[in-house]
Amino acid sequence: MFQHPLFIPVAVGVVIAGVIFLIVSYRREAKPAETPPQPSPVGWQVQCPKCNRWKQLQPVRRELLEEQEINILPGTQHRYIHEYKCPFCGHTWYERYTG
Repeated sequence: MFQHPLFIPVAVGVVIAGVIFLIVSYRREAKPAETPPQPSPVGWQVQCPKCNRWKQLQPVRRELLEEQEINILPGTQHRYIHEYKCPFCGHTWYERYTG
């Protein structure tokens, strides 16, 4: 077995592959945990239904309508109503969101 001409190259290749595997797995574990994505600030591109202009608006009022238990996934589903006011024409309207 030790007399075979390919024994040493194969043994060295296996050792090198093991060392590379250990280095890669160590770096993967040593990497700092990723920070969770920050929620975007409240405000969406919203089109006024009266003057049809688009603007990134902050809701004037945000109200929780209901909480609903979800059977498929553990948790609750929240339904909100947002009140917007157009800065151009002053029109006020409501939109419902699920989050």
